[in-house]
Amino acid sequence: MVDYYEGVDSNGVFHRVEKRIDPLIDGTRLVQGDKPIYNLKDYPAAMSVQEFDQLILASIPQEVLDKINDVIDQANHLAEKGKAEPVQDIHKEEWRRGMYLSWIHSRDMTVIMKCLGFNKQLTGIHDLGETCKAKYLKKRLGRAEQWYIDHIMSIDDNEDVIIGFYNPNFSGSLYNWGHRKMGVQNAMDAHRLSDHHLGNDDNPLDYIEKAVNFINHHIPREHYGIRHEAQGNWSNIEEIMTVDHSTRNNPLLRTICRDIAIVYQQLEKEGRITPWQLLDPNIQNAIPRNIDLKPEKSNVLRSYSVAGTALYNPDNDLWSMGGESGWRIVESTNGDPLSARILFAEELEENYVLTVTPRSYGPSRILSNQVVHSDSTGFRILLDTDDEVLNSIIGFDFQVEGVKRNVVPDDRTIVKDKLIEDLHAVENILSHEAEFGMITVMCSASVRELSELENEKARRKLELDSLKNRLNQTRIDAEIDFLKYNIEKTESRLARVEKLIKSSKYWDSAKSFGEMWGQYCVNEQEKSLGGRHIPVCTGGGPGIMHAIALGAREKNAQVIGIDSIFGNDNRFDLSGDFSTASNVRLRCNDFAIREAALINYSHVVLFWPGGYGTSWEAFETLCKLQTDHLRRQRTKAIFVHREFWQPLFDYISHLMEQGTVNHFDDRIRIAGYDDNLSEDRYVAEVVDDARTAFEVTKTHIEYLYTTNNLSLR
Repeated sequence: MVDYYEGVDSNGVFHRVEKRIDPLIDGTRLVQGDKPIYNLKDYPAAMSVQEFDQLILASIPQEVLDKINDVIDQANHLAEKGKAEPVQDIHKEEWRRGMYLSWIHSRDMTVIMKCLGFNKQLTGIHDLGETCKAKYLKKRLGRAEQWYIDHIMSIDDNEDVIIGFYNPNFSGSLYNWGHRKMGVQNAMDAHRLSDHHLGNDDNPLDYIEKAVNFINHHIPREHYGIRHEAQGNWSNIEEIMTVDHSTRNNPLLRTICRDIAIVYQQLEKEGRITPWQLLDPNIQNAIPRNIDLKPEKSNVLRSYSVAGTALYNPDNDLWSMGGESGWRIVESTNGDPLSARILFAEELEENYVLTVTPRSYGPSRILSNQVVHSDSTGFRILLDTDDEVLNSIIGFDFQVEGVKRNVVPDDRTIVKDKLIEDLHAVENILSHEAEFGMITVMCSASVRELSELENEKARRKLELDSLKNRLNQTRIDAEIDFLKYNIEKTESRLARVEKLIKSSKYWDSAKSFGEMWGQYCVNEQEKSLGGRHIPVCTGGGPGIMHAIALGAREKNAQVIGIDSIFGNDNRFDLSGDFSTASNVRLRCNDFAIREAALINYSHVVLFWPGGYGTSWEAFETLCKLQTDHLRRQRTKAIFVHREFWQPLFDYISHLMEQGTVNHFDDRIRIAGYDDNLSEDRYVAEVVDDARTAFEVTKTHIEYLYTTNNLSLR
């Protein structure tokens, strides 16, 4: 039984288009007997543009590459004689790449059409070698330059003219169209008479081919193809169909496109057509995990307001941006109608208020403006004008008032509201949970338990072996470069894990300290400190911070964790998450306030082995003690494990030798080396193990109690 797509086109004309498969039922059944073009198991999950281009280039037959080069050479020669539209030198390699993409697109068209039940041979024809009688081209000369008019008028009416990239007279013009789209059309007006655009009396419109072509060029699946636009996302297909002039008023075409999108995606995954899903022009690192347990999130403090102006200039075919920062134009269609997509710098809750005002500077009038799509990331606007060819600048102003979905740190955009929020949060929590102060352990987030590091070492070795095996088996240049890069990165990570294994003793040491302090909190503090409670605090992270927290919590003691925002987190399943070891958690917007909270509320600041962050914290603490912002008689800094910190002490000795640090009373007490001066001559001291660190810390806390200094005042 034959089924049909039925509906009206943009002119209100009813059509019945044969539907030969149901994509949800048949899928790619009709091409399962054909060998896939690409074996996706051989390729990485994400590839750069350069890698991806190498991949597709390797799949194009040499005779096709030769033909493309020949066409370009002929086109350049014709342009020199004024018989073709020239392409600027800086764009000529892009032109060549565009023709490569057009050829693989034509090959994909053959596969997709077959999958849909239409055996139509389009390889090397679609967008490249399709033809049209000259008599039809002569009726479409209204938006053309003289060289094009002269060429078309010199051809006999019934002569077939190639209206694709394989025509040397048209090839450069078709490429240049992607830069301007509006105004002079030249060869593009000829190309529109192909059966996947408008068709003609001899070659009527093929709705199925038109829909497949739309998916490739207008989503777009291809990256900087004939339309010179970046690759789009499948998730935007409905938005794009509401904007594009060929689909927005054509419900029939939209219905066909939805079915084709299902098949198209499956064919990509099977490697039967170009696997555009492997292309990632902007590969980014994963966002670090952390858990946000701030007591409140004020909408006032997360408010977002931005106003801007976007203007399109037809003279240079460019959009310009004005007004406040915090937004940008990420996509635009400089056709009829104009459209632009605005991307916010911050993701917003979707109930934001948007106001748009059209602007026109000259004879061109805006007939209508419509926000055709909006979401948490931005919006798309459509501008209809009364001119087929714009003669003046048009655009729009907009104002957005909303609430940020996530509080994302950006130290270049510190505002007082964020700082005030942090200060209030720190005061609210610590005045209750650390009323009489606390001790803080600064340490590494990378040094972990030995068993965990051994497991990672084994995993990295397997990963390295797998990468090396793949390298030995592949001959694809793009994958060879990709694998070499990942082998180098994995070897570096493996080497680091081996170093961390040697440092895992510091994790054990820290856990031991946490257990000792936790037992002291639970069993002795209430009596020894007259009912006062001095909890342990860490930076709230993994590694040695986790060891401290885990040790204290195993003794049922309270642990405070103060961290800063590093990203978005899983708030649902926290099994195995380091953050659960701290039963009181605070997340700050600002890194500096987090550090101040960790240091300023502490009677003792201990430094276990760590990296940049721990070193920063160490010098900040020493500086505060040196300058008397922290009183030496009330605050103690202790470095734990002398062998680790010795290079730092050597550096401080160097500073003293240069006179930049006062050697008289800014010293570090090191047992058996520099330990015979009065207490006020030292800003810190060094111990060799967790037990000594515990005893020194406990003694100092009890000394403060007996001298009536165990407070934050």
